[in-house]
Amino acid sequence: MLEKKVKKSLIETKERKEKKIIEESLVKNRLSMLFEGINNEDDFNSLSESKKLKLSVKFIQEMSFLHNNGLIVEQDFSGLLKSIFGGAFESVAQTMVEPLVNSVLSGLGFKDGFVKNYVTSYLTSKPSEVIKSFSDCKLMSKLVSDAVVESMIMTMQRDNGYNGFGYDLIRNQLGKVLGGTEFSTGIQNGLSESVCSTMSKFTNNTKQVADKLKGGITNTAVS
Repeated sequence: MLEKKVKKSLIETKERKEKKIIEESLVKNRLSMLFEGINNEDDFNSLSESKKLKLSVKFIQEMSFLHNNGLIVEQDFSGLLKSIFGGAFESVAQTMVEPLVNSVLSGLGFKDGFVKNYVTSYLTSKPSEVIKSFSDCKLMSKLVSDAVVESMIMTMQRDNGYNGFGYDLIRNQLGKVLGGTEFSTGIQNGLSESVCSTMSKFTNNTKQVADKLKGGITNTAVS
């Protein structure tokens, strides 16, 4: 009886390992195909802005699909990308999400300047959150509103020359006020419709892409 249980456990463990290997191979192959001809950050930066945006959307679309279907988890993002690109990019995820972030902010009317630069920096420092928000525009709205609130605090610091202990005290109090539920929720709600409208331009083909990906997964798993 015990021997049968041990044997069953060993078989199940082997099957899980084989399934994981197949999934990892599939993920790596799909991402490698996506970046065909792009070997490093210089190659990406040499592309036109429209091509950067197109690749950015495809990358986020792919990562979002893989995450939503349990093929990768958030903790594996950086390790997975590093295994594919090594040190060719300082940060693949941040580099890839920036064109989409810039496009969303431009669609919201953000002009080039301190606030847009800060919001862009804030969002690209959270690539996994941006990837998850691709399938939930309300999450993107929250990310943008959080970044806007933070940029307002930073703007006050810059314009008024706050620093040291006095700055820390004022900043903490401003953070409590501006980051308060009512204020931040008001900004989020105000941005939500525009953010969702802008994001829909990038996500209207997600279902078709997802269907194709599912077909690829099925074929790979069977073969």
